[in-house]
Amino acid sequence: MATGMPRALLPSGRLGAVSVTAVLPSASAVDVERFITFRLEEALEGLEGIEELTSTSTNGVAQLRLKLDPEVDDVAEVVEEARSRLSSIR
Repeated sequence: MATGMPRALLPSGRLGAVSVTAVLPSASAVDVERFITFRLEEALEGLEGIEELTSTSTNGVAQLRLKLDPEVDDVAEVVEEARSRLSSIR
């Protein structure tokens, strides 16, 4: 399990959701949605193990919440795949 997160910071219980926050200082909510939020959503589209994805775009900040499927056996794998997809965005 290679998540890049120190093992001590990984919760011992089961994760129910993962939050993603991206910051684009001085950008309007419309620009955040257009240039950040849509791209993050697109990168995560079809990711197995995600039951629901919701997002909010405000001035300078994009926030996504990934609700994990409770039936997923390897939550760390889902989180790592999400991280991998997001880190490939340029």
